Amino acid sequence: MVALKGTLDAITEWQGAHLADTVTDEVEESAFIDARIDTMVRRITAFAERGYVRPATFVGIGGRKVFRDDVWGRHRFVFQADHAFYEANGLYDFPHDDADALKMSEDMIKLTQDPDMRQAIRKMLKKEMVKPHKGIVDKADTASE
Repeated sequence: MVALKGTLDAITEWQGAHLADTVTDEVEESAFIDARIDTMVRRITAFAERGYVRPATFVGIGGRKVFRDDVWGRHRFVFQADHAFYEANGLYDFPHDDADALKMSEDMIKLTQDPDMRQAIRKMLKKEMVKPHKGIVDKADTASE
């Protein structure tokens, strides 16, 4: 549960949101779960009334910057709508002059104009984004056996 909560916290932080609480059904007593939900609702209401959003931690800020760099650079062809939003809202807060990344992005954007090519890219996207990390995960799986 701790790892899942950390993941949820990180995702909400890099999106500029605030995870107020989590409630699970790990305890089978419905009265306990109901009390947790009531507490969460009171907490969310209090935060909303005060306009409070918990500041992002290093994980949230770092995640936002990594995603920003991907949207701006090598993966712009995948995140075209995000790129347009980032540009329109001034979310690119760094100088960037990676000519190779810019050229590749322009070429890939042209390729994704073809619906068949766009579909082919979507099919392989997750696999390719995970590929650099697969060896580490496989090694961890082997070590735990």
